[in-house]
Amino acid sequence: NLNLKASFYSGKLENLTKAHLKIDTLYAVMPDGNLHASLDLKNFEKPKVNSNIDLDLDVENFDQLLDLGFLKEINGRIAMSLNYHVDLTVDSNRISDNLTLRFDDISFEIPELLEVKLLNGNLSGVLDSLHMQDLNLIAGNTDLLINGDLMYAISMLTEAANIAETNVTI
Repeated sequence: NLNLKASFYSGKLENLTKAHLKIDTLYAVMPDGNLHASLDLKNFEKPKVNSNIDLDLDVENFDQLLDLGFLKEINGRIAMSLNYHVDLTVDSNRISDNLTLRFDDISFEIPELLEVKLLNGNLSGVLDSLHMQDLNLIAGNTDLLINGDLMYAISMLTEAANIAETNVTI
């Protein structure tokens, strides 16, 4: 079941600075989950974006559905809430976001490297500064309980100059 209410205006200029994409409602009901989302994107040259995503999903067999060669045997449930706001129309390039992830009995395998069983817990914060709360997992024969903060993780993946910083209790 999928419901979508959206509009697009290209604007009268060739450079798409007046373009506007609005997804007022994206609602999907799947056999084992649901998705609610909205998006408001103005000015495709220097975007101003407001988006909200709420997801609750059973991830069983996602490795097959998405053809993820590096992950196998994915199971469990993920709930996510993301509010993302970007304004590149001003010199300060304002970006704000708020992320909450909940893991319920997630398991997966990275072939020949790692097997994770029963990942449970919460990540929250902003995309580049995540707080881990009662993140419990079994990796191989080791049972871990992790609490703490992971800073600059996204920047580390996108910009070689930044190094992730952690403050965790295991």
